[in-house]
Amino acid sequence: MFRVFEKLISQADCEMLRKIAATGEFQGGDTTVRGDLRSTKRNQEFSGQRQEIDQIFRNAIGNCRELQDFVMVKRAKPPILSSYVKGMTYGRHLDAPLLLAGNVSVRSDMSMTVFINPPESYDGGELTLETDFGLHRVKLPAGDAVVYDTQNYHWVSEVTRGERLGLVTWFQSLVVDPAKRRTLFDLRQAFNDIAPKQPEAESTRQLQKVINNLTRLWSET
Repeated sequence: MFRVFEKLISQADCEMLRKIAATGEFQGGDTTVRGDLRSTKRNQEFSGQRQEIDQIFRNAIGNCRELQDFVMVKRAKPPILSSYVKGMTYGRHLDAPLLLAGNVSVRSDMSMTVFINPPESYDGGELTLETDFGLHRVKLPAGDAVVYDTQNYHWVSEVTRGERLGLVTWFQSLVVDPAKRRTLFDLRQAFNDIAPKQPEAESTRQLQKVINNLTRLWSET
């Protein structure tokens, strides 16, 4: 399961992130993973002051109700500002199931990549998602994001020109099962469409009751 969220980060905030990247320090991405991933991960990750990056991330998530409904966020790992320049790539891999955020473990139920540079400013760098329905290649406008199940293999194609700048993070959801998570999201989408048109209808009340009860039944606190 994956979904694209358009304009998750504003153009002004994308420009701010590009300025931070242009003047900041980066380290090799292979230093932040273990085992076999070290040989497949060839990128750079921002290692400087991150207060502005974290604030942009928090604002983006807080202002997007659709993303909150899609993920049902319990925890999130602080985002990583990653850079791929010519010759860099990240081979086919699975992300670690547990990630540290300070002293707290985050179970990586869902992953998110926000594209920060315009797609025409670099060649290559597509994010490919391997799903039960085939391969999906993703390269989005600056500010757009894709959120996808972490359990699936994925990779970043080699960049052959320019720079691919992205903001990457992982979410732990309140609902572990992807199928149940998708069911709740679909129900909320239906409710959001129906409720403004028929706020007093019995069917609207019943739908709200089903959503509440399933959320209570399936969520972990």
